[in-house]
Amino acid sequence: MEISLDPGWATGLALASTRVAAFAVASPIYTRILPGVGRIALVLVLGLFFSHPVVIPDVYGLIAAGLINAVIGVALGFLTGILFHVFQVAGGVLDFSSGLSVSGVLDPMTGHQDTVFGRIFGVAAGAIFLALGGDQLLIVGLGRSVDAIPLDGVPSIHAGLADLAVSLLGKMTLAAVELAFPAVAAVFLVELALGLANRMVPQLNAFLVGMPIKIIVSLLVVAVMVLAVPSLMDGVISETWRTMTRALTGLTSG
Repeated sequence: MEISLDPGWATGLALASTRVAAFAVASPIYTRILPGVGRIALVLVLGLFFSHPVVIPDVYGLIAAGLINAVIGVALGFLTGILFHVFQVAGGVLDFSSGLSVSGVLDPMTGHQDTVFGRIFGVAAGAIFLALGGDQLLIVGLGRSVDAIPLDGVPSIHAGLADLAVSLLGKMTLAAVELAFPAVAAVFLVELALGLANRMVPQLNAFLVGMPIKIIVSLLVVAVMVLAVPSLMDGVISETWRTMTRALTGLTSG
């Protein structure tokens, strides 16, 4: 039995898979919520779904088209994933203020070190993101990118993409500080109280006594803060969809 393979369809599949793979690698969202095998499956399935026959006459054109699709995937993955860092940054700030920043361990999903609250916020954010259908919006956005910029097309990059990235970084930093502020303020009050107690009772070892107290207070405040994560994630998903639209406009308007 002979199996025939259409070269145009194979080229389209390779280019679509390249775009999806670049998106999955550059996006912290899929890096955190999917293991390596899951990302490979995502690339194969979406690559097959988004592919269409593409005719490229020579090898150099194929390489150029592959690089262009990789750049598009990286740009979309990076821009739409910036706001997802809100939760990990907030967890990192809280870990630093509570003294748990020394507890970092290697996260096999991301390949980076994660601390206690950073891991808690990251896992919670990933679960809520999936529950609210954020992954479906990203897939729809990738499909629109194929319609806006064909697999053999050339983007017309607008200078506003840099402004968009800077704006998203500012929003991410502000939202992370706002999320972590209640717990940081509570820990600061505990440290202030321990400092006053140490002044009145010099024999008190403020460090040994303060460490478990700060951890307990942080856990209590985080238990309340978690209630605000779903509404914040809903806002992040809405802003991510607007970012996808603006990024596609910046890649096609020139």
